[in-house]
Amino acid sequence: MKIDLTVLNKKTLSDLTMVSVQAKHLGLKAYLVGGVVRDMLLGRASSDLDIVVEGNAIELAKAIASCAKAHITVYKQFGTATVVFDNGVIMDFATARSESYLNSGALPIVKPGSIKEDLFRRDFTINALAVALCADNFGELQDFYGAYQDLQRKKISVLHEKSFLDDPTRILRAVRFEARLGFQIEFKTLSLLKKALEAHVEKTVKAPRYFAEFRKFFMEAHPTTGLRRLASLKGMNFIKFGFNPDWRTLSQVEKVLKKLKRDDFYSSKDWSTTFLLAFFSRATLTQISSYAKHFHLTKSELMSLINLPGSKKILKALQTKHLRPSEIYEILDPVDLEIIYFIRATTSVNMVARRLDQFLKKWRMVSLAINGEDLKDLGCKPGRKMGALLHRLLLNKIDGKIKSHRDEIDFAKRFGAVLFKN
Repeated sequence: MKIDLTVLNKKTLSDLTMVSVQAKHLGLKAYLVGGVVRDMLLGRASSDLDIVVEGNAIELAKAIASCAKAHITVYKQFGTATVVFDNGVIMDFATARSESYLNSGALPIVKPGSIKEDLFRRDFTINALAVALCADNFGELQDFYGAYQDLQRKKISVLHEKSFLDDPTRILRAVRFEARLGFQIEFKTLSLLKKALEAHVEKTVKAPRYFAEFRKFFMEAHPTTGLRRLASLKGMNFIKFGFNPDWRTLSQVEKVLKKLKRDDFYSSKDWSTTFLLAFFSRATLTQISSYAKHFHLTKSELMSLINLPGSKKILKALQTKHLRPSEIYEILDPVDLEIIYFIRATTSVNMVARRLDQFLKKWRMVSLAINGEDLKDLGCKPGRKMGALLHRLLLNKIDGKIKSHRDEIDFAKRFGAVLFKN
């Protein structure tokens, strides 16, 4: 079966053609694999360009980088390389390999293999697809495991019965793909998944690694569906300590973000930390401390979770009537930025939403043209009073009372004379 690669943009198609030409020149066989093939067949956008090579992938990557004058990073110990083109497109190259596992949850033993063996080590059939980039069969779909049929049936299927035992993180990926694609986990696969959970196979994986896979739910556009499904399968027991997610807050974040992402300012933000905060918003300090230790939460995430209960006080302060911009700035400036985004994603109070928008988009970006050196030239002495003068200047600029560099100088002279006189 031939795949119509013209559905890709012209630059991507040109890059893949270059891979084909260079692979033939080097006597290698190259394949486009994984998510991009799946998404192409589903009519979904994908930015992944993963190339598997039967032979020396690094050699082919170097040839591509040389032809395209692109940047290359080589990982010799893994037989992989990453090529970054001038337009920002990233192409990952890997040598085709086979895998075996000594025991459940262990990292695999890897050795060179064929494209068929390489695809067999994938998590699910729908990700075990490849498109040939060889000169003699360019664009031909490589489907050894019924992946195309599963795509048509909208099914998530593992490739073999030991899949969840070999890598328990596939439990999380199965549920995540099911929710993202609107598919169903195939009956036998679901049975294997449930048995794996009943056997607590997740305990064979180091907690930080398992949680790293789990937190990918928070990177989804609509994580609640997948998280609820995982909970219904009793797949959240690894979190422990009697924890119960805050479903209401998670749903509220999804609802608000659906609107916020239409705004260019918010559309480019990574909201995964906001979802993480929403998920753990019911956790006690003792639980948070345990999770930070077990799952290697970052220091920033830990502090955000500890400070999260204070968001209620901030929300109340922001509902005060007739606040000047500078007063709103004073309320929000000391607050962790992720907490501010959390409040924005959970509030249903229009006035608060408007004030948060103004702070995030405008007021926190305000800066002064003059600095301490300028004030010293005006006769001000360094110290607390100079800091107070600069802060007063900033607040007046936020309120629109100071509009130019000349205004800043005049204000500094007037207010500084009074401040340094006392």
